[in-house]
Amino acid sequence: SDEETAYWMGGVSAEALVPQIRDIKGGTIHLRINSPGGDVFAPQAICQAIRDTGAKVIAHIDGYAASAATVIATAADEVEIADGGFYMIYNAWTWAMGNANDMTSTAGLLSKIDASLAGQYAKKSGMSVEDLRAAMDAETWYTAEEAVAAGLVDRIAAGKKVESSWDMSAYAHAPQPAPADP
Repeated sequence: SDEETAYWMGGVSAEALVPQIRDIKGGTIHLRINSPGGDVFAPQAICQAIRDTGAKVIAHIDGYAASAATVIATAADEVEIADGGFYMIYNAWTWAMGNANDMTSTAGLLSKIDASLAGQYAKKSGMSVEDLRAAMDAETWYTAEEAVAAGLVDRIAAGKKVESSWDMSAYAHAPQPAPADP
């Protein structure tokens, strides 16, 4: 995403992050993720910058990795998720206006994006593209344990649970937070 979007939505833009990643040469990168997602093209640029570093990359999902944020995790050599964290995949969506040709073209682009995402998840997890497309169609929220079982995440992080502060109301099937202990 760009700086304006990052300002309004919170988080860090690819515009700001990619040059910082490109300055890293080798070593180990600990990449912290706690994000409801964003522009589907931004994580592709972040993924390529991560690959170009030559570094070992360990992604830490501290709360949520939803939508486009999960794509960034696919570029990591290892992915761990907080106990109590969530990993969500679903189909790309957009706003569109225009005539029938414009709508058909937009639908075609969304289908290509979904196929690309499913391929990235399949490469990471070992799941079939067809199974991942079905999970994306259903807007699937994986618990930490489910994400590990699916192969999307390598392990659950040891330590305290991390609570997310993101507003997830934009998603149809977002999990509800557990009530606080009295």
